[in-house]
Amino acid sequence: MRHIAMFNSIVLVLSCSGVLASAGIRPYAGEDADTELMLLGPVDLAALTNPPYQEWYEQEYNGFSPDTLALDLIRGTLDDVLITIFMGTWCSDSQREVPRFVKLMEYLDYPAESITLVTLDRDKHSPDGDEEGLDISLVPTFIFFRDSTEVGRIIETPANTLEEDLLDLFLE
Repeated sequence: MRHIAMFNSIVLVLSCSGVLASAGIRPYAGEDADTELMLLGPVDLAALTNPPYQEWYEQEYNGFSPDTLALDLIRGTLDDVLITIFMGTWCSDSQREVPRFVKLMEYLDYPAESITLVTLDRDKHSPDGDEEGLDISLVPTFIFFRDSTEVGRIIETPANTLEEDLLDLFLE
């Protein structure tokens, strides 16, 4: 009986791994492997709207009301800016701030294709080393680039609010 249960578990993992991989989800192979799946490496923002991430993503996204007056002040100042977000799907700060940030960018009509989302493990590493040389020690980290030069970042939690931090970065 035990062998049948183990066989069924292996079949389930193998069958799901193809589906998960096509969605950009890679099974986590660390200490919490029995209880946790996390996104690892570059993924499309839409991956966060799929289970098991969908619940926290939608809760934060739908429950967040942006300061549109502040956002209107920076509208257009991000036109030549590329954004890279490093986050952990396991991290409560990332689960809170990333959906809110996405909502802000949508309000600003900022193109989703100008955002690179890189998901990290608990050691702040991605499978391909996308974080190397960028001094990522806390997540989420939002890095803003203009002409390949970093112009600022928001690390872990905003100093004030996301909107005010964006004002500070882009209305200097």
